[in-house]
Amino acid sequence: MRLHDRVLGLILIGLAALLGFHSTNLAGPSGDRLGPGLFPNLIAVGIAACGLVISLKARSKPGPMIVVDPRLKLGSGLFAVSIMPAGVIFYLLVIDWLGFLLTAAIMIALLSIALGATRKASLVNAILGALLAYGLFAELLRVPLATGNWLNYFRGF
Repeated sequence: MRLHDRVLGLILIGLAALLGFHSTNLAGPSGDRLGPGLFPNLIAVGIAACGLVISLKARSKPGPMIVVDPRLKLGSGLFAVSIMPAGVIFYLLVIDWLGFLLTAAIMIALLSIALGATRKASLVNAILGALLAYGLFAELLRVPLATGNWLNYFRGF
């Protein structure tokens, strides 16, 4: 699918507005002007500026607003487009039970296989990707990640 630059710019402006709206609800320390919403607001302003520039430059470009690639009408193209949202839904459904490491590894492995990687490459990719993401978020950025409830079943043994 191909979008005209004007449509893409408007989508970016809409996403920036959504990000800006939601980042204003992030509660920070009382009395502090620079709370957790500052960085998302700066990103929203940058995305909106990019969207505006893209839309304004596209004013003189002729052509259809949306062109659907014929390969999307076939099963494989539609599958390739829908596999990532399906992976995110899988992640949201099982993250609390399996925990971050196991969920991320399974998700990376399944997405890699679905997009054409070999099973061996998918396994290596899944292990390294999950460990790298865990190290980045949990250790470096100190983001608390889900540990998973499945370990509770083994505590009685």
